[in-house]
Amino acid sequence: MVPTSTCRLALLAARQPVRIQGLAALPHTGQHRQLHSGAGSNGSSGSNAKDDEQCRRFLASFSKDSIPRETLLFQYSRSSGPGGQNVNKVNTKVDMRFAVRDADWLPAPVKARLIAQNPARINKKGEFVLSSDRFRTQPQNLEDCMGRLGELVSRAAYVADGPSAETVKRISELKDAEKERRRRDKQHRSSAKAERRGSRFDG
Repeated sequence: MVPTSTCRLALLAARQPVRIQGLAALPHTGQHRQLHSGAGSNGSSGSNAKDDEQCRRFLASFSKDSIPRETLLFQYSRSSGPGGQNVNKVNTKVDMRFAVRDADWLPAPVKARLIAQNPARINKKGEFVLSSDRFRTQPQNLEDCMGRLGELVSRAAYVADGPSAETVKRISELKDAEKERRRRDKQHRSSAKAERRGSRFDG
């Protein structure tokens, strides 16, 4: 059983609010770690410090405007969404897709996390697909797709900072102390049992 003090320190370290550009602050909950902590948390090949650093460097300079649009495929169709007189008459709906595994503008760990976090958006061809018909014009829906893609890529690239080195050291010390306490308790119980057995034989 992990001591209460150890759990409290771990929880305090894990619940510090975080903020990344373009995204609201989120606590380090289990769900949030699954979204951001790396491919390993998403059931992929496993996260490591090198992948995390690569993701941080990418995210530091990334924005939706840095996405190379020439690598994306856009298709337009009639929208069933808001559009007034344009509904079912003008091709305002936007379908955007790209071969995510071939996207050389994305680092490998970001690709892995993007795929793992959005399995429903990957079609049978391995293309990442986004659609929008929220707005009345084609340019607005196109920008909506780009904005959503930018946010999803940012979430995939984000790596949550762990507890400080001091906190990790303190937690480790507490765990070691707890192990030693359990060892002494076990030794004490063994000695007590041995004494009881000796008393029965003496009687």
